[in-house]
Amino acid sequence: MKKLLRAAAVLTLLALALMVWSVLQPTPLPVMLAMSLGQALGTGAFAMFGLAILIDLRRSRRIRRESRQPPLASLREVLAPPEHESPEVSLRIPVLRELLTPPAREAPEDPSGELPAIEAPAPAAAPAPVADPETVPTTDRSEDKA
Repeated sequence: MKKLLRAAAVLTLLALALMVWSVLQPTPLPVMLAMSLGQALGTGAFAMFGLAILIDLRRSRRIRRESRQPPLASLREVLAPPEHESPEVSLRIPVLRELLTPPAREAPEDPSGELPAIEAPAPAAAPAPVADPETVPTTDRSEDKA
């Protein structure tokens, strides 16, 4: 499987090199090579990587089946909190104490409970005047041709 992953990495780097070449020298040959050969190499590398993942998943499933463990048992063991520690022990560590204790609520500055006044927004600017199409002078282009 390591050979498969190495081959996929090499093909990916070759495809990337072709595509960078086509960006740095945008003539027809590098662009066509990047679009055809670079894409084929990249797609092949992606397929090889997917195959490596599939092989690894099948291998891990087979090992789990042979050991007769339910699939979530090991996950529950990893995610379960340690049984030997009590909450008081974890609060002795300063960083954990800061993270686990809720922040103290600050007293409001204004004891009356009134909200501060909000300023009114500035008035909007007047719209620009629109010219009346009947009063705009027009030039007749037919007179210029004569």
